[in-house]
Amino acid sequence: MKIAYFDCFSGISGRYDPGRAAGLRRGRERFRDALAKLGVPGYNPHIKRRKVEGLMTTDVDVELLENDQGHGRHLADIEAIYRDSDLSPSVREKALAIFTRLADAEAKVHGTTPDKIHFHEVGAVDAIVDITGTCILLEMLGVEAVCSAPLPLSRGFVDCQHGRMPLPAPATAELLVGLPTYPVSVGANW
Repeated sequence: MKIAYFDCFSGISGRYDPGRAAGLRRGRERFRDALAKLGVPGYNPHIKRRKVEGLMTTDVDVELLENDQGHGRHLADIEAIYRDSDLSPSVREKALAIFTRLADAEAKVHGTTPDKIHFHEVGAVDAIVDITGTCILLEMLGVEAVCSAPLPLSRGFVDCQHGRMPLPAPATAELLVGLPTYPVSVGANW
């Protein structure tokens, strides 16, 4: 069994982590071809090498060609995107499981049901591409399971479509229940 281990010493980002795998010498075109099967218009994935905090990485930067904030997309809308796609069954299943888990967490913190919540930023095309791209790259690498080191948590606030929220945001905190975490000091937020 092939396992991907994420050592998230500085957190995790949909932009950089899928990009590392996309940096495989012969993987870029295969990744682009697989991602095109998502069938969602309005974006262009840029795969590029760049230096972040002094270290080289390959990231997938999703350029939005249309104004899409994702506000108002429901789980049923996300399900339709995957149902209508030409993605492999495995990628569709994993990506939809991620959105379902997000919907469950959002529903719990908002006191409603998953079918009634609407995704904000995470319903936008760039977030859909990040999640789908990660699932594609894990499939390309033959990964059957994913494990993670304990996740660092900072304190502070983030501005989003619900206004100013504490870090971690309530739905994120719900997703982290039962997972090992540890506090970190980031700037003046701690």
